[in-house]
Amino acid sequence: MSETGTMWNPSIADSELLSSMLPHDCAFMKAYAQRPGMVGVPAGLEQLRAFSKEYLPFAEKSASEALQRQRRD
Repeated sequence: MSETGTMWNPSIADSELLSSMLPHDCAFMKAYAQRPGMVGVPAGLEQLRAFSKEYLPFAEKSASEALQRQRRD
C-alpha cells in the first residue's frame, strides 16, 4: 500500500521475490481483516491509515526475510 492509500497487487508474472512474499502478505491481511469490528465494514481513510501503520513494518520485515532466503538459495 502506498502512502496515498492505493494498493499494488503483484501479478503471477512478477519476480520470484514477490511471489515468495505474497502468501505472508495475504495471511497478514486476512488476520487484520478478521479483527473485531472489521468484518463487513467498508474501508475508510482512517482504516487505511491504521492498516498502513501496521502493514509497512510487516512488509519491510517480509521483504528482508525473502531477500535473505533468496540469497541462501
